[in-house]
Amino acid sequence: MSLKLALLLAGVIIVISIAIGAMDKARVRRRRKRRTPEPHSPASEKEPMPLPATDDSYAATLDALYQQDKDRPPAALEKRKLQSDSPAPQPVPPKADKAFFDEIESYEQVADLRLDVDPEIDRRLDESPRQPTLTTAPTVADEKIDFIITLPGMKPVSRHRALGLFRQNEYMLEKPRQIYGLRHVTKVWSNLDTDPENTEYDDLNLALQMVDDNGAVDESELNTFVQMGLTFGDQLKRRTLFSIDFEDALALAQDLNEFFKQHDVIASINVVANSPAGFPGHTIDATLTDLGMQFGDMNIYHRHSSKGRLDFSLANLYLPGNFDPDNLDQFHTKGVTLFMQVPRVSDCVKVFGDMIDVATRLADRLGGRLVDQDMKPLTESGINTIRAQIELIASDMRARGIPSGSEAALRLFNV
Repeated sequence: MSLKLALLLAGVIIVISIAIGAMDKARVRRRRKRRTPEPHSPASEKEPMPLPATDDSYAATLDALYQQDKDRPPAALEKRKLQSDSPAPQPVPPKADKAFFDEIESYEQVADLRLDVDPEIDRRLDESPRQPTLTTAPTVADEKIDFIITLPGMKPVSRHRALGLFRQNEYMLEKPRQIYGLRHVTKVWSNLDTDPENTEYDDLNLALQMVDDNGAVDESELNTFVQMGLTFGDQLKRRTLFSIDFEDALALAQDLNEFFKQHDVIASINVVANSPAGFPGHTIDATLTDLGMQFGDMNIYHRHSSKGRLDFSLANLYLPGNFDPDNLDQFHTKGVTLFMQVPRVSDCVKVFGDMIDVATRLADRLGGRLVDQDMKPLTESGINTIRAQIELIASDMRARGIPSGSEAALRLFNV
């Protein structure tokens, strides 16, 4: 073989090798693009058409309690109730990589940034409305429960523009989602849903809650949310940055869902009448009022904390489960039930003690007794068993960085 022919053959081999390598790299890039999109360059703009937001339902817990025969107390939520005769649940250790939380610690600090601005000046500059309650409108995204897309900007964007684009795209999502902005004037993060119309923002955060009572976010919805972020980048001419890798987000969502299922529980105490005549409605009302409970939502009684948060509620143990305030003089029931959603209550161990105290005093005044979920006498040992389970839940939630009653807990355990 001549030298010229040998060199030609070697050149052909080199060209083929380079082509194969390029094809492999392109294939890898396509796979990565499908899973974790890179920061995106903006394209053309299009005026959004706002769509209506979704509403949450508060009554699901009580509704599930009373899918029973009229003459039998509810048992539909036994699997979600803390049992007085069962051992405390074992903690579920978080599986999220600590390096992930360390990596985005600086981001969390930015999201929680609050400038020391005089409230009156802040009001004049942004015409800020009353601060929203934690149960309805969180003011910052939370990487412990949210997949977050950040859109930094070189110039401010109006609330109308950003919120309109969000409404135009959010209908494709099932999980709870929010849009937050870093206010241009005060440099404070806030929720666009509750801000005044003339507010402008430097940076934006799109947040998709990774778990709710329907389970963990799946790959399809997470990908839809990512595409929504890329659309924002196109329309607003901004980069799109992701708080966590796509595959890691799916794994974290599954782990968070296990945590949710383990701790989404109700603690309840039943008070039943000793007399066949039952408890008179007007006596129940007067006694509960004296014990600091108020008649309210869903036509049942509630006890709130000094900060206005719901601690626990009291309902009729038998169907229809509520009370008719216009017919209390003719109303009788053989029992009532006090219940609390443990992960949604701040200082849940203490509140459980308060609930036991109200139940005990109610039984004493009305002529009744405490019973457990099986209508058996609730002993001191049974009460201590439930308390131990609540203590473990509270400890687990603190270790996870989602304390009971915190903003993150109220969002995650929103039934």
